[in-house]
Amino acid sequence: MTGWVNYEQKEYAIAFDADRRCVTLVRSYSLLASLVALFTVMLLFYCLGSVIRLLLDRFDRQNEEKAKQEQEEKEKALQEEEAAGSQEDTAQKGVSDSNG
Repeated sequence: MTGWVNYEQKEYAIAFDADRRCVTLVRSYSLLASLVALFTVMLLFYCLGSVIRLLLDRFDRQNEEKAKQEQEEKEKALQEEEAAGSQEDTAQKGVSDSNG
């Protein structure tokens, strides 16, 4: 099945390339104009990709900061529970020592 998809993609690429060449010939674009148009499109997609990458990196940093804060809050809560538990244990030992 994968081979079929690749074959279709190649067919589309060949058809698109042939169509582009026909339009270029019919409209009498010069080679320089075609290259400038190609470079412009490539530059546009590069810029769009860079902007998307920067946005995703920013979201990733925000998610990491949130996860770090949540982890710190969980550790703090755990330490408070342990401290409260140890105070109860010392209070229980004091009561059992005075009773015993």
